[in-house]
Amino acid sequence: MSNTYWQGFGEVNDPENSRKLSQDEFQEELPFEGFDDKGLIDAKAPRRDFLKYLGFSRIFYVQVIMVKIYTKLISYLAVS
Repeated sequence: MSNTYWQGFGEVNDPENSRKLSQDEFQEELPFEGFDDKGLIDAKAPRRDFLKYLGFSRIFYVQVIMVKIYTKLISYLAVS
């Protein structure tokens, strides 16, 4: 006997519709739409692009913080 786990009531009430929606989660095209004639702010970005930029900005922020910590640590070790 296997256990069945649901992520929400939609899967319990309408499993066929929830399966179809999960397969079509990323329906948008990956590149920007209308980026050529508009600026970056006015361009329509799909969900994947938004998540990609969010991840890159967090990684960049962590790298900047780590560089600052390492430079303080190295300067402290060089003095002592």
